[in-house]
Amino acid sequence: MSTDHPPANSIVPGRNPRWLVLAVAAQGVATAGLTLWSVVHNVTATPTNLGAAWFLALLQAAWSALLLGLARGIHRQSRWCRNPLVVTQLFLIVAAWPLLRSTTTPIQLLGAALLVWALVITVGAVRTMHDPD
Repeated sequence: MSTDHPPANSIVPGRNPRWLVLAVAAQGVATAGLTLWSVVHNVTATPTNLGAAWFLALLQAAWSALLLGLARGIHRQSRWCRNPLVVTQLFLIVAAWPLLRSTTTPIQLLGAALLVWALVITVGAVRTMHDPD
């Protein structure tokens, strides 16, 4: 009888995913806040392309829902959520990279924080969760 199969849940024995759940949920809440800010900005400002602004707000809302769904999946120790979590963090790394090249220091700091946050979650997901069969 082989013992190299992971247990029925997705968490490596001895690893606590609570911090990972909180970090991903915080990303989802932060993205929801960004979505709310975008909607308020779109209503109060006069953007040159209102359709594109609303489409961006819709994408942000979907991204927020995805992150919150992944946090729930990690909390429930679902096997499906590891790879989508890693992919979302890789997208965040790609999005944070141009912020590092900004000429404004607060934007550079934001980019650095996003980059570190995404890298920590990516490494945490790989170390804490089993790869699905």
